[in-house]
Parts: sequence; structure tokens; C-alpha cells
Amino acid sequence: MICDEIVKSVKKLKKRYHEDNLFELCGNMGIILLPQSFGTQKGAIMGFFLEQRRIKTITYNSDLSEDLQRIIVGHEL
Repeated sequence: MICDEIVKSVKKLKKRYHEDNLFELCGNMGIILLPQSFGTQKGAIMGFFLEQRRIKTITYNSDLSEDLQRIIVGHEL
């Protein structure tokens, strides 16, 4: 996706779910957020999206700063 398409998609999601908070937005979309300690060493897992049996989850590294956690969750979303 190019930047313009990403911005449009984000605006649509925010409007559809009436939510600005990324973590609340995921909850409203039925996506389960799973914080997990993966460490902070070089090459550590930052996050990933998984859908299994129609259950959608985003697992993110809880050892990262809150700002970086939001970036990772947004990326996975």
C-alpha cells in the first residue's frame, strides 16, 4: 500500500468503529491483543498477526516502549 491508501484505510476504520485509540480499535474489531515478553536484544521479535480458526490476534513485544508498542500494533493491524 502507498501512504495515501494507508491514511484512507485508517480514517475508514476510525470512522466505522468510532474509535481513535489503537488498542480499543483492535478490541472493537474482535482482534485479541497479546502482550508478550520477547526481550530487547537485536533481532528480538517485535510483533506479529495470527489468524487461526477465525480468531485474530496481534502479539506484540511488551518489553518495548509504549510508543514503539503502538507503532508495532498499528503495523500489524
